[in-house]
Amino acid sequence: MATSKKLSRADLIKERARLEAERERIDAEIAAQAKAELQGLVDAFKEHLAANEFALSDALALLGVSKKAVGKRVGAKPKAKSASADRPVVGVRYKHPQTGEEWTAPEKLRRTKKWLEDLVRSSGKKYEDFAVKSK
Repeated sequence: MATSKKLSRADLIKERARLEAERERIDAEIAAQAKAELQGLVDAFKEHLAANEFALSDALALLGVSKKAVGKRVGAKPKAKSASADRPVVGVRYKHPQTGEEWTAPEKLRRTKKWLEDLVRSSGKKYEDFAVKSK
């Protein structure tokens, strides 16, 4: 949003809410398209197996999928990771590489800064990768 006039705080909050809603809609659309594409691949794989008289269990064994993993529910929640892997470390300072904005994780961490969560999620890196190295 590049405008020459200054917006009020209330207008900025409304605009942020609108953009966040749009982002959620786009994320949902991306997820739906990915699911449809993956389903197409799975269907083609099954057809290929059947046409060539291969067993699904043999194909899964070659892919390195265990019998235990095959029986898992699709919607099963993954096991929780260690606290340091999925959360910022208390007292550590983190820095945004482009903006230079810094944030120190407080002792009673309730919520991580959105820019830091977005960086971790989009880059595939860990929180520690954005930590400020002490000199």
